Amino acid sequence: PNFTTTTEVKPNDQSWKSTNWKQIKGIGIVKNNAILAMIDDLDSIDDLITIKGIGLKTLEKIKKYLNK
Repeated sequence: PNFTTTTEVKPNDQSWKSTNWKQIKGIGIVKNNAILAMIDDLDSIDDLITIKGIGLKTLEKIKKYLNK
């Protein structure tokens, strides 16, 4: 997806559900599945940090990917 800012789209929008999170360096099958399992409960991109295995560095990579 191409979003101009991280606040434009809520994580539970359909475009996030269809995102191939594994394209982001540091996200494999386990983190990808964890994101998809929790995506409906997230209110913002910053809430991804609540997912086990996603820390500040990974969150920053995700933000950069979404802002392409």
